[in-house]
Amino acid sequence: MTVDEVDAYLAGLEQPKRTTVEALPRSILAFAPSADEGISYGMPAFRVDEKVVAGFAPFKSHLAYLPHSGKVLWMFGERLR
Repeated sequence: MTVDEVDAYLAGLEQPKRTTVEALPRSILAFAPSADEGISYGMPAFRVDEKVVAGFAPFKSHLAYLPHSGKVLWMFGERLR
């Protein structure tokens, strides 16, 4: 998993998906600035302490944010409000 893989994934998206999706990593990193970016399960993902905690993927009609742990929403619940 590398930042370059995430950049390549995002660069391959069509507009307007790319512009919308590019905002997500910035938002995730604002909440978890020490997270490492990479690819997991074929989509951009973020690791904290070697554990994948979140990912996202654009689809035809929607964009999915995927917490990979129930702890993510619990840990950041107040900040996400």
